[in-house]
Amino acid sequence: MVDSSVNDFLSQYKSISNKLKKRFLRKPNVAEPSDQFGALGVQCERDEMPQYAGLCYLAVSRCEAALNNPTGEAWAQAAISSLGRAGLLWPSEPERFLAAGLALETGTVLRTDRPHQSAASLVTAVNLLTDHPPLQLHALLDLASCRIRMGDLDGALSVLSQTVSVVEMIADPPFGIYADILLSCEVSRVLLLLLLRPPPQLLPAHLTAVLERYSWLGDTTECPVAWMCEDLYMTLQSLVMACQSQDSHSLISVEGELWKHLDSLQRTLLRCLVDTVTSASDN
Repeated sequence: MVDSSVNDFLSQYKSISNKLKKRFLRKPNVAEPSDQFGALGVQCERDEMPQYAGLCYLAVSRCEAALNNPTGEAWAQAAISSLGRAGLLWPSEPERFLAAGLALETGTVLRTDRPHQSAASLVTAVNLLTDHPPLQLHALLDLASCRIRMGDLDGALSVLSQTVSVVEMIADPPFGIYADILLSCEVSRVLLLLLLRPPPQLLPAHLTAVLERYSWLGDTTECPVAWMCEDLYMTLQSLVMACQSQDSHSLISVEGELWKHLDSLQRTLLRCLVDTVTSASDN
């Protein structure tokens, strides 16, 4: 790839992007930048720069979405095509980062309407960022969320465990944002394990340890998880105990206590768990 071509692309891309910035008391004209991003994408295709074309097509997709125009999805598909043809450039470090960014953007654009293709793009991003764990975490978290939205709970559990391994490799002991990520993964894995109820003999040791931290056989005198507050730990322990005993009344009570600690996807998992246990106890 010729440096002058890249510099020219970046200059044009930035110029078009500036037109989308809000001006005082005036909304940007989204239609014009959309057309210009599309034209720049076609130019990049002709110059055999598919990864840059993909960036343009994703920009068009976002513009069309802002205009409530369904053709935005078609542009997102064009971005996926460009991503595939950019594969030959991935061994080079700058292009590798760009391809990973493109894969992340594609996954975001397709998240609602085409979750399976979104997941495929996010898997690509995860693989491209293997040598850069801090950057890989973003792709892993997005992929785990995508798996949950797809209903692929086993897949989500696997991705969350991979996320925990990456965090532990980066920060031991965890701190700041890494502790927050571990906390989120811990709560999500507990909910997923309670929903999936895998046979104990088939459960890997690291997942067995997750449930054991909250089982009634554990020590309740202190929180064994350094990056979790005692209130959340006790609530999760109550949740696990209620599910293990199929106590639907206790579970409903715990749901209210746990709700404030959860994000939207975790709340969806909790609601499914409560419904599942309640239905089983009624029968």
